[in-house]
Amino acid sequence: MVASRRGEVLAGRAQPAVHPALHQAEERAAAFFLAPGLFGVLAFIAFPVIFSFAISLTRWDIIGRPEFVGTANYLHLLGDAQFHHYLRNTFIYAGSV
Repeated sequence: MVASRRGEVLAGRAQPAVHPALHQAEERAAAFFLAPGLFGVLAFIAFPVIFSFAISLTRWDIIGRPEFVGTANYLHLLGDAQFHHYLRNTFIYAGSV
């Protein structure tokens, strides 16, 4: 509703009802336009991240079959003095930029 200058309330324009078939067509069009972007995110971001994490839980030399070692790679990394040195350098560099 719209208020007039005299304090009267006037009825606003009626909004046409949206036909369900038109609403479904708009949803299909939206999905059609979003699909390439979603595919790109999955193909170039999500899949590599998940695959890299899965590989990090194995001992694999590319030629043979991967051997599942669980978190042994991460435990070995945490015990490595050189890793701590590199991590310290990374934080110093990141803090100075």
